Amino acid sequence: METPVRLTDLSHEARCSTKTMTQKITQQTNRIGRLGTTIGVCLIFAVSLSGALAQPDTSPDTPEEMRVRLEQMQQQIEALQQQVARLEEQLARAEAVGDSDDADGAADDDMSPAEQVRRDMAGDDLEGKDGPLAKVGADLALLYRQYQRHEQQTPQTAFRPHDPMIPVENGYVLIDAVADGSASVLRAELERHGLIEASSFGRVVSGLLPIMAIDDIAGLDTLRSARAALAN
Repeated sequence: METPVRLTDLSHEARCSTKTMTQKITQQTNRIGRLGTTIGVCLIFAVSLSGALAQPDTSPDTPEEMRVRLEQMQQQIEALQQQVARLEEQLARAEAVGDSDDADGAADDDMSPAEQVRRDMAGDDLEGKDGPLAKVGADLALLYRQYQRHEQQTPQTAFRPHDPMIPVENGYVLIDAVADGSASVLRAELERHGLIEASSFGRVVSGLLPIMAIDDIAGLDTLRSARAALAN
């Protein structure tokens, strides 16, 4: 006579596989947050499946019914394994991008503000004056780099510029900007980048600019040049 087989016995391996998948997804969740939604869906599915498998088998299933139910559970586990495999691929790509960004950031951090300014003024080839901050001059470029490092490393301390003659207050610097065309157009663009207490005389626009906006204004087509105003 054929020995009756209970679903709880047949599904023991399935429960173990589901528990392993749940633990694996939880570990992935702790490793990276940007994939949290995808991981969360997998985790909920795994927990639900594990809970279903943990229920005691009290129904008088026939061997055929138990076989069908077990096949359905195995299909669900296979789907979960595929989700985890896709998750691991996404995680590997995300970590690769993160390592690249960290390497680039480390290279920038290793340069002193003075070395960064050389590139800001002359570009990567260190020749000529075609760098991204060439329009604002070395003094404002150095001020920007020093303030940037200050905000990253010691924002709780008072900032002191490299040149005490540069008028700096509460994260702003007083500048004189020369328009390449209409001064009113330049003034409007500078104000969009945070310029306050603005005034104009001829083609020169003066005012207090956020130090962190120095690199932004350096790329304006309406700007010919900018310099820090002399302190009184």
